[in-house]
Amino acid sequence: MKGLQFQRLVLLSDSKRLANQFTFPKRLNLVTGSDNSIGKSTLVKNLFWAIGCEPLFDEEWKSNDVKAILYFKVNQQEYIVSRYTDGIYFGRKGTVLAKYSKVTGQFAEDFAEEVGFDLMLANRNNGLDCPPPAFYFLPFYIDQKKSWDEPWNGFEGLGQYSNFKKTLIKYFCGYLSSEHFELEEDVFAQKAIEQEANQQVSRITDAMSVLDEVVLEQTIAFTQAELESIQQEIEKELTAFSAHQSSCLNSNHH
Repeated sequence: MKGLQFQRLVLLSDSKRLANQFTFPKRLNLVTGSDNSIGKSTLVKNLFWAIGCEPLFDEEWKSNDVKAILYFKVNQQEYIVSRYTDGIYFGRKGTVLAKYSKVTGQFAEDFAEEVGFDLMLANRNNGLDCPPPAFYFLPFYIDQKKSWDEPWNGFEGLGQYSNFKKTLIKYFCGYLSSEHFELEEDVFAQKAIEQEANQQVSRITDAMSVLDEVVLEQTIAFTQAELESIQQEIEKELTAFSAHQSSCLNSNHH
């Protein structure tokens, strides 16, 4: 993975008509305050919220209806991400930012590509997903209320993937490479093909079972004389049809 560095965070509240910005120089940053209620944790949480994570905010902060703009760097490339509720704008600095309606899906894939995040997780529909940014930051974020009792669970909304912790730990410890997830994608794709084939077989089997259960209410049988009579009637109808067709063709020629 590439190195990510936060540079500047801008927070705006239209409802409160307030705004503030915070800069983060290189190396280490220590957030201090004169008391425990000054908002140090909220500041840190907004760094991760702006980039697509779901930290636990109290109701008072939620009432501020905040928009966030985060400037950050990946290696030497600068980026901007802006978030309001679930809507996100993201892209390289100096370019037109792409708009996303949610933090999963395309945004998760684009963010992962920029930071070199190769992790893939099994979803509840027997497929593989590129997880949202919360899983990129999860090993490095400790929530002061949640993480002591629930390690590797510092953010909200992680339930879309079951049993992800083992895979996540192996990935960050270097046991799982991008090649592993490429092979896993192939395995899941083959499983999907097999599942579709099994469903087709099941539908055909059900249809055949229904046909086997159908009982004809009346058995139809013909004698040889009756069959010959029917054959003669068909021949007469064909002869009459042929004569009528010839008559129509002759009329058209005249």
